[in-house]
Amino acid sequence: MKIYNLDELEGSCYIEVLPGPYRDRCWSEDSIYMDEETFGYLESAVTKEYEPYGHYAFNELDAERWMRIVNRLEETLVFLRGHPQAEELKDHIGFIFTSSETDFIDALEENMDQLIRLMQEFVDWISLQLQNHKVISRLGI
Repeated sequence: MKIYNLDELEGSCYIEVLPGPYRDRCWSEDSIYMDEETFGYLESAVTKEYEPYGHYAFNELDAERWMRIVNRLEETLVFLRGHPQAEELKDHIGFIFTSSETDFIDALEENMDQLIRLMQEFVDWISLQLQNHKVISRLGI
């Protein structure tokens, strides 16, 4: 579970989060990247705030919508820091693949710690980008 910079990528199966509008090209040095499963943990916050969301689509979301997503993620962080039971997780985080939930629960404590760090890092990055950008784009695989 990690947020990557461009120079750390291996292969091309990543979700890109680009500060600003889509510029007719992917793989920006300004972007951050997550593998599909990792972004899946955050995806439910996005889908709840952006109705036309498409997992594989390129989505440009305005600052107001991102702030609502950030608020949802912050609520999720409070929930996760409260040491919830495994069966409560599905209502708050996404499991993109069939095996994702099982694998997450198999190493629950370690994965919860990693997810909290990842989610906080993402919230902090989005908040920082919104100081200079009116739009942040989420580019599917």
